[in-house]
Amino acid sequence: MNALRGDYLRGAIGLFVTVGLLIAATKITIFQYIFAAGAVLFLGFFLRTAQRHLTTFSFSNDSFQANGPLGKSISLPAVIDIRLRYFSTRKDRTGEGGWFELTIRDPKSKISVDSTINGFEQIMQHCVNTIHQNKLTPSETTIENFSSAGFPLQNHLSSENEITKN
Repeated sequence: MNALRGDYLRGAIGLFVTVGLLIAATKITIFQYIFAAGAVLFLGFFLRTAQRHLTTFSFSNDSFQANGPLGKSISLPAVIDIRLRYFSTRKDRTGEGGWFELTIRDPKSKISVDSTINGFEQIMQHCVNTIHQNKLTPSETTIENFSSAGFPLQNHLSSENEITKN
């Protein structure tokens, strides 16, 4: 909730301002169209924030579920790709501030989770296990990001590659 509080506030203020300006514009002008478009964008942002707030993630019976509005389920044995991206909030990319976005994909759908949620470490551990069980080959960026998050993949992947070469 702490991570979403700011998004709720930004969405509500943006919606309030754009709707207020839309009402204040008495004649149909280009400004009413601009304010209406802004109001629609802020409403969409607010609803997306509410959807993120109401969604919970869980693992059960070899599947990963996003429970809530627009929920999805992914079968872990069918996972074909796992990606971990890092988004910096600073220009110098020092690692201070920023967040990870984990995307798990099977042939039919994908689920994305950001690191601001509670339990992200448990999801990461399940993903490490899934990478090994499904013998996935993640990108170099994903390997580096898993390592910087405290879940090194390189050691496991290199030992598996040596076994298959022999």
